[in-house]
Amino acid sequence: SCEAQPPAAGAPLQAWAGGERREALWLPFGAAVERPARLPASAELRAGLAGVAAGRVRLRVTVTRRSAWPWESPRLFEWAGGLVPGEWSELRLPLAGAPAGPASLRLEARADGAAQPCLAGVVVGQPALVASGRRPARPNLVLVSLDALRADRAETSMPRLAAWAAARATSFGQARSVAPWTLPAHASLLSGLSPLRHGANWPYLALADDVPLVARELRRSGYFTAAAVGGGWLEPAWGLARGFERHRSWGRPGLGAEEWQSHTALAARWLDELPQPFFLFLHTFDVHDFPRRERLQAGQGDERRRELYDQAAAHADAQLGPLLERLGPSPWRDSTAVVVTSDHGEALGEGGAYGHGALGEEVLRVPLLLALPGAHGGGRDERRAQLTDVAATLLELAGSASPVVLDGRSLRGPAPPPRPVVAYFHLEGQGLLLSSGRFAYRVDDSAFAEGETRERCFDPTAGEDRGAGFPSGDCAGLRSVARASLAGLPGLVLRLERGAGAAGDVVLRGAAVAPRFARGWSEGGALLSPAGPGAARVRWPAGGRVQLTLAPLPGEMIWLEIGGLKLVVDATRAPLPSRWGFSADAWRARDAGRCPPGQLCVELDRQGEFGLPAVAPLADPALRERLRALGYVN
Repeated sequence: SCEAQPPAAGAPLQAWAGGERREALWLPFGAAVERPARLPASAELRAGLAGVAAGRVRLRVTVTRRSAWPWESPRLFEWAGGLVPGEWSELRLPLAGAPAGPASLRLEARADGAAQPCLAGVVVGQPALVASGRRPARPNLVLVSLDALRADRAETSMPRLAAWAAARATSFGQARSVAPWTLPAHASLLSGLSPLRHGANWPYLALADDVPLVARELRRSGYFTAAAVGGGWLEPAWGLARGFERHRSWGRPGLGAEEWQSHTALAARWLDELPQPFFLFLHTFDVHDFPRRERLQAGQGDERRRELYDQAAAHADAQLGPLLERLGPSPWRDSTAVVVTSDHGEALGEGGAYGHGALGEEVLRVPLLLALPGAHGGGRDERRAQLTDVAATLLELAGSASPVVLDGRSLRGPAPPPRPVVAYFHLEGQGLLLSSGRFAYRVDDSAFAEGETRERCFDPTAGEDRGAGFPSGDCAGLRSVARASLAGLPGLVLRLERGAGAAGDVVLRGAAVAPRFARGWSEGGALLSPAGPGAARVRWPAGGRVQLTLAPLPGEMIWLEIGGLKLVVDATRAPLPSRWGFSADAWRARDAGRCPPGQLCVELDRQGEFGLPAVAPLADPALRERLRALGYVN
């Protein structure tokens, strides 16, 4: 804005214009910014220019080759064009005759004619040097996520997608999501990590800063990264925009049809604008948004619900088709890999279920289509694939690698030995689902869960149910894997141990001990029971040890109460791990080690290989309104 204090010349910043965020630098009039660069042959400078007022700008670029030969003089290039407030103006400046190799680029800007008083300089968005007209040594990567698209509808309601797949792609018929809602599923899609590791599970908490994402790793290895997403859980506040040099979020509630049309048109332009190799990620809520078109309620008008869903899928297909068809012929066919998938499916009345949130087949089965450079399509691969495999495949295609071991495996080449398929959702009485071979195993890991339904082993195809009594065989093996997996669920871990003869009536208070946040699994039953609003009573299992995983809610504290005496635990301030003991009617700090007789011992620590989120983005009222429009916040 005109009132804002401009940064220093060349200062890096995040700039929003035309609904698109770009990493950029500030170039004031009358100043120069110089950067080292390596020029490719037939180089072209590409960037976006933006300003806070209308006006014409002249940009001067000086290329100086780093050479020992004194007669090699700098080369000058100029570009002139107009700025539209709130929009990016695209700059494409051929550096004809500039020699390839290491050089120095000096950028200068000035007003071309009479400048507006408010226009003191320009923002240069994501300047890049491009080898004009050359095929990249590594493939371009295009990833498309059609939010809430069922696997069966991708085949029956999307003829253009089906035709493209028949000509170009392999279809993975047994692909599964890792979660039945958008944030954790996309965190797995873009990281290659299961929800049990990346931790983006807690309602309304962002992905931690240090979780490695595909866009970051590709960018480090020389890829240009760009994304156009439908907003909601994919807005930058939730952490999934990290690593994208250009990022456009719809940012408006509803209007899914307009959003997808806008993004596919933008992607078509980006094919001409982006330096190669590039990673392009497209996402839409167009299909997801179908119930709000007529404000459908669960159980009302199932036939109309399915009709609207198919119409939404057909609309998404109509917009995506031209983009896929453009990528079909050479040179794109030979230089670009394309993945089309979904984060989860949608229940349309099967068994009385609607929407998504349950770990059912109609929600977890997703389309997964992979077109490799130069390959023909029409093939079908029946291996058990997961969303985490997409990240592993993209990194392998790029010749890059993640800094951590991924849960996914590349989909290129022959199928490796099968492994359990993992899905996790800690609300709505769901929990963790593991599938391997004939049987599937599910356990509700809420610390409040009890009864025969909290864990089951069943055959999802035949409906055979083993109940909870499965001491050996496949079910027992899956239970063992589930127990080990949940023991490392990211969050705050609260350990309680009761020494012989210690007081047993312990009450926990605070938002983090509510049923949706407190996780814990004991074969002896529930670990907590309700004790009033925001309070829970500990139910000690045999052995007197309780371990809970709690959401790291920013600014929230936990109270432990015995006989009216309270211990306040502030996880944001206390150095972790923190240890206390209760005996003789007092709380005292204690050292690590076995809990002595007559004492109650408490330990609070962080759990998981990555950090914990520091903010809850839902405090932003505009973001909350956009999630409400998608049906996530009531």
